[in-house]
Amino acid sequence: AVLDNALALSRSPARRAVVASTAAMERTALPKCHGRAIVVGGGVIGLSTAVLLRRRGFRVHVVAAAFSPDTTSDGAAAYWEPLFDDAPENYRRWCIDTYAALCRVAGVPVGGPDVPAAEQRARSRTTGVTLMRGSHYVKKEEGLPFFAECVRGFRYLEGDALPKQLRGVEEAAWSFLAPLVDMSVRSQTIQHEIYGAM
Repeated sequence: AVLDNALALSRSPARRAVVASTAAMERTALPKCHGRAIVVGGGVIGLSTAVLLRRRGFRVHVVAAAFSPDTTSDGAAAYWEPLFDDAPENYRRWCIDTYAALCRVAGVPVGGPDVPAAEQRARSRTTGVTLMRGSHYVKKEEGLPFFAECVRGFRYLEGDALPKQLRGVEEAAWSFLAPLVDMSVRSQTIQHEIYGAM
């Protein structure tokens, strides 16, 4: 009845398609229903929220003006790196949990063996997530970040360990394998998990 009412109230073809696509989700077996949820927005944040609620047993409806490939998220990218080293514990835990989740999506679990770059690139074409070495330049007195022991391939670089072009310019660097997310691929992957092929 809710779906029928939503279809009757919807005026634009795009909204009819979005609301109608929830029917595919309704046919999929769910854990015990804990209630209903409406998520507003078809970008990566809205879709990710819908997936997490659905996995926790909610019947989820997503209402959006557009889905991938027509969202703002499709033009974005993401690179994992915490911004605040002196942040509260809940922020630190959230950063570490996010890192671990993105590594699992990339097929390179945090405590697991190394995966060849070519295999990661191939997997990223369907998941949208790969690990890339990145560096964050810091003052020597900053020391190690809170996530140093939780990320793959962490290195503290200073002096001759810095790239030649940066010696004398930068004091030190944190270098590690960080998840890089292609949102256009990731949005469609999440969308497919919710609705199947749209």
